[in-house]
Amino acid sequence: MGSNSLVKVLNGMRLADGSFDVNLRKSAIQELLDSRTLTFDELRLLKAHFDKPTLCCDIIAKLPVEILELVLHHVSLDDYITMFRVSRVWRGTLLSEDVCASMLRLHFPATWEREYVPLDDITKKAYFEKIGTLLPSLCLKRQRRLSGKYHSMAFYPFDNDSVEHPGRTSSGEWHWDTFKYKHGRVAIMDQNYCIIVTNLRTHVSVRYTEEERRAFGYWVLSDNYLVASVRYPPRLIAWPLDQEADPITIYLESIIVLLAASGNRVLFSSSHYGSDVSLWYIGQAVRKICSPSWDTSSFNLRGFIFHPTDQERLYVFYQPPGRDGELPFDTSLYIQEFFRGTPEKSWFQPLVPTGSRKSTSFKRWTRLMIAAMDDEGRVSIRSPGGYIPCDEEGECIQRPPCDHDDRDLSCRWFFTSFNILTGEFKTHANHLWQTHSQDGTYGEFLHLIWRDQTFLSQENIHDMGQLVALNSCGTQHRHVSPNLEKPFVGFNYKRTGTAFIFDNLRGITDPKGEHAGRNEDTTERHWGDDDFIVWSNKNGYIVWSFDETTTLPKRWTHNIGP
Repeated sequence: MGSNSLVKVLNGMRLADGSFDVNLRKSAIQELLDSRTLTFDELRLLKAHFDKPTLCCDIIAKLPVEILELVLHHVSLDDYITMFRVSRVWRGTLLSEDVCASMLRLHFPATWEREYVPLDDITKKAYFEKIGTLLPSLCLKRQRRLSGKYHSMAFYPFDNDSVEHPGRTSSGEWHWDTFKYKHGRVAIMDQNYCIIVTNLRTHVSVRYTEEERRAFGYWVLSDNYLVASVRYPPRLIAWPLDQEADPITIYLESIIVLLAASGNRVLFSSSHYGSDVSLWYIGQAVRKICSPSWDTSSFNLRGFIFHPTDQERLYVFYQPPGRDGELPFDTSLYIQEFFRGTPEKSWFQPLVPTGSRKSTSFKRWTRLMIAAMDDEGRVSIRSPGGYIPCDEEGECIQRPPCDHDDRDLSCRWFFTSFNILTGEFKTHANHLWQTHSQDGTYGEFLHLIWRDQTFLSQENIHDMGQLVALNSCGTQHRHVSPNLEKPFVGFNYKRTGTAFIFDNLRGITDPKGEHAGRNEDTTERHWGDDDFIVWSNKNGYIVWSFDETTTLPKRWTHNIGP
């Protein structure tokens, strides 16, 4: 064999498009290093090579900061963290103030806009002095989140002293709108007239009721307020969550539907699908949202996204009624940007269903669901039919390549994202159909999508369930949890892009095995952000915390991650 045979083997590890198969190359190198194939002298040879002082004096350490910033724009966070370990010289260069500021602005734009931009010159200087510590901690936290390495986990049953029978209707049935999560707080509706809000960081739990214990109608949880509607007399009540203060009440002319809330902004309408939307800045007057330039009387409201940093900007998503056979595309989406209630930019995007085998049964299901997929302006647009962008002739614009081992691309599930900061539509895909063993209902597509990972729950072995996190094709997240090696996972995680699995959900929430069958128990929901993942069913909810500064309130806890 030639002296360069190992190089040839590594160069031959490529994907179908000719690019290097990063995961396969890394796995082969790791297997070589872990095996007994290399002799002691060969291992010493490797060590001597990487200990050479010349490695510390290469181009990275010599590049001007302005050029280094541009180079690092093409480096993933995983590789950026790995580069810290090369040498002290690299670490000093990569953690310089200018480089850290550039990486923070690129990968954590919401943090940059919230924490740095509003500061004055003196405070900005102090912020820069600590940025070399802030950025690595944010990178490592993001890395742990993507690989499922949680800091602590806790289960909170509903059948305790404080919540005896949460969310039961008059017929005794469970209502899916009983439980909500927002930025480290969980809220539970108890007996129609009481809402219990628990702060997972401070362990403070507070009950909120109307002074005469009138039943609540619709309710929403924002970052700073709990907002609920009361039917008679029609009014909205907002309780501040960060301070002890009297609730703020505003009286209305008629019964309304609460649509969304963020910060001190509350959206409501006369109906779920009506176009007459009003915006209430808590503590101020109600502001009517002007109609877009097109006629929205027959359009359905599909979602509302608030700008992550600009309090005055709002994005409303409209879906027109179906027109079978009239247009070459199946449906479309209109997006209107509002500034202080006045229309500004707008976007129009035709959509067509994907041709995956399993999604064909959902093709008539054209209703789109809109939800934020990070705190930096990206929005997921999804449906069981897997609708993706197309041109006005109905031709698909783009399908993402697959970097996983599976080559059966016809089984992929597609969804679309929209970036409100850049106005860009993008197509995403994963192997949800191959990991999800159930036939599927529309409710199952209320699963969580957060930062290119899709979270769903499914049956496993008897009396168990699992929460599965799937990477989108093309993201190349390289962190895989060791618990995927367990024999009862039930599918090939390498082929489906699975990042991690949390097991035995029903064994935790219902240890006696008295829960209803999977087809009867339709109340499972998923929430999450960078700090927490929350899964709930009618027995209670499980919280996984990725914030090392937070210890979850104790009920049933353990602190050993997967």
